[in-house]
Amino acid sequence: MDGMKDYGILVQGLSKGYHLSGYRIGWVVANPEIVKMLAIVQMWSSFSMAPTITQYGAEAALTMPLRQEYIAEARKIYRENIAYTCESLAVFEGRFECSRPMGGSFCFADVSGSGMDDKEMSAALYELGINNTAGSSWGPEKGKNHLRLALSNPPEYQRECVDALVEALKQIFAKR
Repeated sequence: MDGMKDYGILVQGLSKGYHLSGYRIGWVVANPEIVKMLAIVQMWSSFSMAPTITQYGAEAALTMPLRQEYIAEARKIYRENIAYTCESLAVFEGRFECSRPMGGSFCFADVSGSGMDDKEMSAALYELGINNTAGSSWGPEKGKNHLRLALSNPPEYQRECVDALVEALKQIFAKR
């Protein structure tokens, strides 16, 4: 777009596309003057240096043969996991709503119709052996009454986890 070359900032990382979320490594492409200002901010931030092992991992991800095919396969797996997760949880419509995420490797399931808040639901699931994260951990406004569900597992493991979640929810809702 006209004029954006001077003002646009592209921020990219390895978290989603390469399944390297724990690496916390990324880069910025921008006008050199903007990059200089960002470098000053970065210099004083706690994220100022990526560990050596992380740098080697980033290099391997960015230079691996067939990386576009890898990314395409990862997207396919996300789509399959999203579909399986949301379709499996649709049986709890009104009590446990799983909306399809438009991006990222997690979805926020709305538990407000269950009669429990996110912390109560999280604790009840944990009691039944389902490890999960209450949405309010991501802020009292946006995350309240939601659970964060992972979508980046290998498909067979995702199915196993979702099936266990469905069975646990059946037990919880049978008591209510």
